Amino acid sequence: MLTKFDHNHIDSQWNGEDGDVTFSATLIYPDNGGTPVLFQFTDAKTGVDITNPSSPDSSNATSTVFGFEGTGFGPGVSSVGRFSRGEQFSFQCDHRIYIEDIKFREYTEDEAIHVAWTDNGEAQSAVFTLDEVHSRAEYVYELPTPLIADANTPIIISNVSAASAHYDGLLRVESLLVNLVLDADPYFEHPSDDGFVQMFGVNLAGAEFTTSAMPGTFGTHYFYPSAADFDYYQSKGLNLIRLPFRWERLQPTPNSPLNSAELDRLQQTVALADARGMKVILDMHNYARYYGELIGSANVPNSAYEDVWARIADSFEGNSAIYGYGIMNEPHNTNGQWPAAAQAAVDGIRSEDANTWIIVAGDGWSGSANWAVINENLNITDSSDLAIYEAHCYLDWDRNGVYAEDYDEDPLVSSNVGIYQLHSFVQWLKDNNARGFVGEYGVPYDDDRWHIALEKMLRHMGTQGISGTYWAGGAYWTASEPLSCQPRDNYTTDRPHMQVLEQDFAFYEQNNSVDIIIDDGDLGFSTSSGWYLSSLPGYDGDYLHDNNSGGSKWAKWQPESLTPGNTEIYLYWIGNPNRADNASLRVYHPAGANNDNGELYDTFVIDMQVGGDWSYIGEFTMDENSYVRLLNDGANGYVIADAALFRQTGSTASVEVVVDNNNNENLDGSYTTKLGTWFASTSIEEYHGVDYDHEWNSSQLRTFSFIPNIPTAGTYDVYLNWASHANRASNAKTIVNHANGSDEFAVDQRTSGGQWNLLGSFDFESGVIASQGVIISNDGADGIVVADAILFVKN
Repeated sequence: MLTKFDHNHIDSQWNGEDGDVTFSATLIYPDNGGTPVLFQFTDAKTGVDITNPSSPDSSNATSTVFGFEGTGFGPGVSSVGRFSRGEQFSFQCDHRIYIEDIKFREYTEDEAIHVAWTDNGEAQSAVFTLDEVHSRAEYVYELPTPLIADANTPIIISNVSAASAHYDGLLRVESLLVNLVLDADPYFEHPSDDGFVQMFGVNLAGAEFTTSAMPGTFGTHYFYPSAADFDYYQSKGLNLIRLPFRWERLQPTPNSPLNSAELDRLQQTVALADARGMKVILDMHNYARYYGELIGSANVPNSAYEDVWARIADSFEGNSAIYGYGIMNEPHNTNGQWPAAAQAAVDGIRSEDANTWIIVAGDGWSGSANWAVINENLNITDSSDLAIYEAHCYLDWDRNGVYAEDYDEDPLVSSNVGIYQLHSFVQWLKDNNARGFVGEYGVPYDDDRWHIALEKMLRHMGTQGISGTYWAGGAYWTASEPLSCQPRDNYTTDRPHMQVLEQDFAFYEQNNSVDIIIDDGDLGFSTSSGWYLSSLPGYDGDYLHDNNSGGSKWAKWQPESLTPGNTEIYLYWIGNPNRADNASLRVYHPAGANNDNGELYDTFVIDMQVGGDWSYIGEFTMDENSYVRLLNDGANGYVIADAALFRQTGSTASVEVVVDNNNNENLDGSYTTKLGTWFASTSIEEYHGVDYDHEWNSSQLRTFSFIPNIPTAGTYDVYLNWASHANRASNAKTIVNHANGSDEFAVDQRTSGGQWNLLGSFDFESGVIASQGVIISNDGADGIVVADAILFVKN
């Protein structure tokens, strides 16, 4: 959605190449819905009369070519457009946009720009004064309010700096941050159907502490997170844990077996996550070094690095709680040796585990801002094609996370600073069709403006399909640590960051249409008599025709499982000159304009002389009884009945979440917990998934909680399934915890098993929230209580 249009794309305008003063660029980004976006920069002028800065007059100005200055500012920032006092340029976009920021090179006081544009056809203008002295290489000027501009109308920027401005008011524009206003929801296109799940979470620091003591003593020099840590972050919906550890502690001697005590600690920590339905990234927090020596050096050859990762993968292969292997934290100053070392680690992992994601950090401290320059040779070969590339992104001006200057003094800060910092990394991912992960980001807790910038960056990451983990949580941070998100007062007091972090930023793909294709001969296809099967090619082999014989013949396509909502209809036939150009097609749907004995429909005339692929008929609001009927009445040639496609578009396709009693079936972050002893069984085959749980009519309290991962906030119908029997409770206590409180029901489990039984409709917040879901209890039950599965269906 937020698309940075950078000056690098318009160098041929502003560097005077061939004297051009006009340049256009078309950007196609998955995050803007796959829509081509055309920007045009035109009309560079000099000699603009700026006597009145609020109304610059260009009537006597002349065309010019702007110069440029500087190289080496990173991808997309290779030159800077320069325009002086009394000079002007314009640009326009073929989409409605709003502009949030303008990034300049250094400027001094008394410089100003006048901007003129139209918004909904009305002329607008404003003067923006750059009234601070900044000597750093870059500075972001955040507009007081976004500038909203119409499509295909010029936005004119004039330099109206005061005569007292230094260097004749020379301004150096580097880039603009533009938000596209789209007619349809944007969507993120996955590079492939690879099973990737976008998640957000937190680093739980501690096991990497005290690098001065290696290996050190557990409990004195370093620590692993506790069950209380996992409980807290799970309750906040932060279900992805990046778990730092040190190579020297796990394998004190290279090319030797892993230290059993340390491996056990690591495995027990992963088990804590697994019990809560959380995922873990094993993060080797070594900065591309082992006992201080660079990987790839004589004393730490790549083969040793390959060995340790092969042993780690062998120990965790098949562990469902592992999100990925983070092969290294923040490699730096590797003298170009990091790509070969990373490849060795990948090869070691794949020798033992072919199915788990591998997370490859970038060199240069994994910094996102200069990612593409520093990591242009980081092209990992993964035999399983399951590599994710990791960057880190801190929002202070020097990007090191120290935040030595507060928000007001930081020269690069704006609410969009994180989007700028990520630009190089995001573009590299797009250029390389690669997956991305931001393993560390953090902001000070004591200024809400940093929190706003963090939230905007996380939303941007969501639209790019990038996962992320905040730096950092962990019980052993001091209370004064500004970036720590660890709660205070025995986990009862949230840090201010949490108001941002607990939001659900995972971007659920909007382009989630469901296609139902019915071919001639399929279930759902029916005809009157008098149709003939052709052996000539059609959709999936053959088709039917009416033999051009009239006789009021019809063919019908009706899906068995059509979800009510918006549905696009397509028809398939092969064109031929002997075919009718006036075949009649009816689409039956509740809003049809015509009435056929109580059934409403719309009519379309189909030209079957041309065709050969799916032909779009239209989009309709359909229900479970809707269908399509083809008629040959009055046709002037052969009528072809082949295949129909019903495309249920993502805007209304059903959103469903199933939480099963068996956590191995819950792959989306949903999970279950239980109190007391429950028994898994398959004796009555009315269960969802692989089994169901039951208690034995115990006098002791037994509860079974189902916690869903709700993709989007809203109203959901809640359904229950159970395995019924005469010995079941007629009054199984069932509590629904939802956004507006709790409701309690007594469910009769003696009958109606093996089906989804509607309990009611309730509002839920998005994400995994421990306080919302369904609890089944044996409290007061008059028989055995079953806990099997819960279905949430968005209205």
